[in-house]
Amino acid sequence: MNAIFIAKAFRQSTTVNPEATGQLGSFVGGYVGAIFALIGIVLLFSTLKSQRRASEQQNFENKYFELIKMHRDNVAEIELQGASGRKLFVLLAPETQRYMKAGNNHLTISRQLRRNHLDLRYSNVPYDRKQPFWGSCFGGEKQCG
Repeated sequence: MNAIFIAKAFRQSTTVNPEATGQLGSFVGGYVGAIFALIGIVLLFSTLKSQRRASEQQNFENKYFELIKMHRDNVAEIELQGASGRKLFVLLAPETQRYMKAGNNHLTISRQLRRNHLDLRYSNVPYDRKQPFWGSCFGGEKQCG
């Protein structure tokens, strides 16, 4: 299509026709300007998206390092029986392991007791295949309780 306007601008004589070249310039400028505007909008959105990602990452890093700093401050302030800071964790590790083992043993015993208690409770429930237990409580021959 541009070739039509170029041919029309130079067809009549060796001089350039200002009216025809003006039309050609308007035509080309309209298309090229619209394409550049579209490219500019796409690049703007791309830039905003990458800035948002960078901002989120920077916020995460700031929070992360702030939490690490708070943890270090808290560890430095811990003191128990003459030991303080990181040395205290070395001293408390074996004691913590003993408590963990005792807790696991307690949980195992507790689970076994609960299981036995449930077995005892359900072994005392009267069961008759012909008439379920709850049937005797609702107008059956036997009395509940």
